[in-house]
Amino acid sequence: MAPAASCAGPGDPARRARRRREVRGRGPRRAFLRAALWAVLLYVLFRHVLLVVRVDGRSMEPTFHDRSTHVAFLLRYARGEPRRGDVVVIETGGRREMLLKRVLAVPGDRIAFRQGVLHLDGRPQAEPYVTMPSDWTTSEYRLAPGEYYVAGDNRGMPIEEHDTGIAERGRIVGGLLF
Repeated sequence: MAPAASCAGPGDPARRARRRREVRGRGPRRAFLRAALWAVLLYVLFRHVLLVVRVDGRSMEPTFHDRSTHVAFLLRYARGEPRRGDVVVIETGGRREMLLKRVLAVPGDRIAFRQGVLHLDGRPQAEPYVTMPSDWTTSEYRLAPGEYYVAGDNRGMPIEEHDTGIAERGRIVGGLLF
């Protein structure tokens, strides 16, 4: 009869020690430092770089649906300015209340709506992201430096139900990442 092969079972002390090292690392102090480093990195990442945004309402449909979750990049406009068509996050009342809107006009533009059609500098604009017709009509307004005109994509809703209008550059905190 051949001798039985040595097999380390689940109760083997060497195996238990190896599993403990995998979980804790090489010691409690090192594991604590690693956890603290991760906590600091995640705090900085989600406080100053990324912002989780939950859509509450229908004003951006069909592009973004009610109760959907997205991530905003807070450094998007650190070196540049928002452009027409960008979807931006606008601070309204601290980090708990933000608006998700599309930039329709930038500083210096003249903007107006006529029978639901966006006009910039007197010319009608194509908006492929708008799928629902509207009857929005506004008087023409020229944007001052640092002013952006924003609105949602759901133009089928009455303009009175939208948080739309001028957003100051200082309130635009970032752009949508996904």
